[in-house]
Amino acid sequence: MPQKYAGLANPFRRLPEAQRRAAEAEGMVLYQKNCRPCHGVDGDGSGPLARGLSLKPVNFRDPGTIGTVVEPYVFWRIKEGALGLPPIAAPWASAMPAWSELSDGGIWGIVLAAYAIAGKEPRKPEGA
Repeated sequence: MPQKYAGLANPFRRLPEAQRRAAEAEGMVLYQKNCRPCHGVDGDGSGPLARGLSLKPVNFRDPGTIGTVVEPYVFWRIKEGALGLPPIAAPWASAMPAWSELSDGGIWGIVLAAYAIAGKEPRKPEGA
């Protein structure tokens, strides 16, 4: 993940429960609109567009995926898509588009939603 994302924190995690849940609900709407076509309703990588991709979308329910990374990593991947991957990542290249037209708040909401759909908690940064 590029250094400019490493120090970010999901601002919705610090909100009171009711406000955090509202942000998550808004994130769910954005997830269903923008992410569901590839990642599926249940985040299992089986959305209707997944069949047409040579590299299947990440299954968020797999224990080796979203639960193993910190939230800024997920934010980065949504914001910049596959374009942000370094050349060394080529064997694991991705069709993930950049969603840079979404607001940062919208992206953080999607991050909340993705973890909720997966039933996972984000990995905590080292030393946190």
